[in-house]
Amino acid sequence: MNRLPIGIQSFKEIRKDYVYVDKTKTVYELVNGGKYLFFSRPRRFGKSLLVDTLRHLFEARKGLFEGLWLEDRWRWEESFPVIKIDMGGLVNREIEAFSRSLGNLFKNIYERYGHLDGFDEGLSPNDLMLNLVVEISKKRGQQVVILIDEYDKPIIDNIERPEYAVEIRDYLRSFYEVFKGLDEHIRFFFMTGVSKFSRVSLFSGLNNLEDISLYPAFGTLLGYTEKEIRENFSGYLEGVNLDEMRYWYNGYNFLGEERVYNPFDILQFLKSKKYQNYWFRTGTPSFLIKVLEEREEEPDIPGIENTELSADLLDAFDCYTMPIETLLFQTGYLTIREEMEEAGELYYTLELPNYEVRQSLNRELLFSYLKAGDKKKEIGRRRALWKALREEDIEGFIRIIEALFAGIPYSTVDLARYEDYYKSVLYAFLMGAGLEVTAEDIMDRGRMDLSIRLPEIYHRDSPVVILELKVVTKKENKALRQIRDRGYHRKYADRSCFLVGLEFNKHTKRLYAAWERA
Repeated sequence: MNRLPIGIQSFKEIRKDYVYVDKTKTVYELVNGGKYLFFSRPRRFGKSLLVDTLRHLFEARKGLFEGLWLEDRWRWEESFPVIKIDMGGLVNREIEAFSRSLGNLFKNIYERYGHLDGFDEGLSPNDLMLNLVVEISKKRGQQVVILIDEYDKPIIDNIERPEYAVEIRDYLRSFYEVFKGLDEHIRFFFMTGVSKFSRVSLFSGLNNLEDISLYPAFGTLLGYTEKEIRENFSGYLEGVNLDEMRYWYNGYNFLGEERVYNPFDILQFLKSKKYQNYWFRTGTPSFLIKVLEEREEEPDIPGIENTELSADLLDAFDCYTMPIETLLFQTGYLTIREEMEEAGELYYTLELPNYEVRQSLNRELLFSYLKAGDKKKEIGRRRALWKALREEDIEGFIRIIEALFAGIPYSTVDLARYEDYYKSVLYAFLMGAGLEVTAEDIMDRGRMDLSIRLPEIYHRDSPVVILELKVVTKKENKALRQIRDRGYHRKYADRSCFLVGLEFNKHTKRLYAAWERA
């Protein structure tokens, strides 16, 4: 049985004795479908392996493609010179160091193609690239393939330093402009990244770049479909509950025929057979928290999953002006639920992709942004929540929420936004605990704040808690009365249902709770 390709970014390496999911049919369609292409995906989705595959393909390394779909469908007698630039491997904490690092990369490429005598350390990276492409193209009588991986890494790495991030963005914009004037010397240009900066901000000089990130034909180019997992990793699936695996890790939608698994997640799981937050752990979104904290408006955390954005807003990347949902989508914390078209314009409804991200992101928001949790205490509280719901101990369920609210430093909360803040805290806490939570749950007589239950993958007959939260100036019992009067519980008449009204007094900082069985 071939080994699991965890962390393998080299096509040559993965073709030795690792499992390789053959994507070469789609690769063939990609290289024959355009000349200047841009492709974005969240981190750990296999972008670097794709770039390396393209390098070996254009260099006509036929032996590496033996047994793959592309083996008998490519003109192996013709190879092209390939210039591959990995922006993720460069020093980027200051412009001068970044420029030197990029210059050293060019020195290695000059040497590789035997043009070291033409390398001049006094030239800018722009001129080094220009001279190299023209020189190689003329001497070999061939056009050059340009592959740029992680084009935005220098910006993303410095997103918490906004002035410098803008400076390095402008530097990159100047660098990328050089390719527009090299069209006659370029056979194929391919660029990958996490974010999709607007053409105005970064690609104004490369306005012929085609963004194929959400083309259905390439929706499953990166990541694994469930069919691919069954066919290629069958030896690792023994004893695996496929429904549970799907619930934890499947769900990314890039408008292909199927949703996909993040490769890093599923490979780690198939090796350990333990459900863990593998992908989230590799890059806690500290920059995301920083962006949230610097914004004046309060994000609607419970409403994030049902956000509807136009195609223009989904593509924009300016951390300090774009919707937070756009940032979450481009960095992999949200995915597409549905694509819609109206009056010739595209719209997208977004959602959290899977159980791993639902838990992990909400925990991070609770602790780092809302500053409402204690990581040491939360483990016990999460377990207590599950126990309370399993045993239908609603008094115990409420006590856990009371303990959560009691630990919040109220002086940091603006009175004007009390209700939204506490709803966000409650939602993030319950979602972070791994419960199934629906915000603004719709029924015929209105919207209930939250409906809460244990995940059905584990507990099909879980009771449902319908919860309404209000911020008040005196105890009125309005929250429970609203649930009862509007008959919210009728939506869940097929199972045990509990009505919980919470009222938080903004003056006394006390939480009053009332409940009843439906």
